[in-house]
Amino acid sequence: EIGLGKTIEAILTILMLKNRGAKRFLVLVPKILIDQWITELRKFLPETQIFKLHRENLDYLCTPNAPEGVYVISIDTAKKDRNARKIKRVKWDCVIVDEAHNLGGKSKRDNFVRNLDAEHKIFLSATPHRGD
Repeated sequence: EIGLGKTIEAILTILMLKNRGAKRFLVLVPKILIDQWITELRKFLPETQIFKLHRENLDYLCTPNAPEGVYVISIDTAKKDRNARKIKRVKWDCVIVDEAHNLGGKSKRDNFVRNLDAEHKIFLSATPHRGD
């Protein structure tokens, strides 16, 4: 359902996982939703480091010893080979994919998400399942 509160539910899941010891979260979103996600994350997780990833800061933020926090990036920026290699250096406790209906099949987005090392993956969508 559109407007059901998927973003808020995902943020509450982050909080629950943090309480269980999770430290690093990657949120993959369409570019147009980055600022909205960051606003909501700051509202509900005010004591958590929130990082807005872009190609200029991937080198020093995405390392095996990445700082604890929530990292938000456009999925289209993240899937690019040079960026994907840097993002994959991090052992993510949880990856959240917003607008997950854009995954599936043999797409570069799908391949990127499937190959991320994460204990938990959460897929959010208000669009009906396409069967793949």
